[in-house]
Amino acid sequence: MFYLNIDTGNTICTTLTSEVSISAPYFFCFKLENEMLGRRKFFCPNNLSTATTRYDIFSVTISGGTEILSGDTISINIPERYQGYWDYTVYEMTQAKYDEFNRVVNTEANFDIWYNKGTDSYGSTLEVGKCLVGSATATTINSEYTYTPSGATSSTTEYVYK
Repeated sequence: MFYLNIDTGNTICTTLTSEVSISAPYFFCFKLENEMLGRRKFFCPNNLSTATTRYDIFSVTISGGTEILSGDTISINIPERYQGYWDYTVYEMTQAKYDEFNRVVNTEANFDIWYNKGTDSYGSTLEVGKCLVGSATATTINSEYTYTPSGATSSTTEYVYK
């Protein structure tokens, strides 16, 4: 699990290179998916590690500004209402898949087309886990969700905790 703090630079440290099954050059594609709303974010950061046989380092900023989804420093726009738990998956990518990713990063519609092609579009899964997106000043994280079945009264509201 890793934590991404809003409005500050975050460093993600992993051991992805040791799991790669394709020959160099290769790239990593991260997919974040909001647990509650299913909102997805993709980004392909450059590996900033100088010792990739031991660990990999990526730089990610969560902000309200312009998104930068590939390169040395990633900037992702995640509104405050989406703070909370996200599932993450990291895929390995060939140079050709990375180039394709960079061609389609401009619109959500293109992302959906690219993503829905299947795993051949973004490569083999290297790692899955949880990510907490939040603010250092936040006192609560969205972890309680309510669900009232259609036609039910508020006395039958069900609570789901994650």
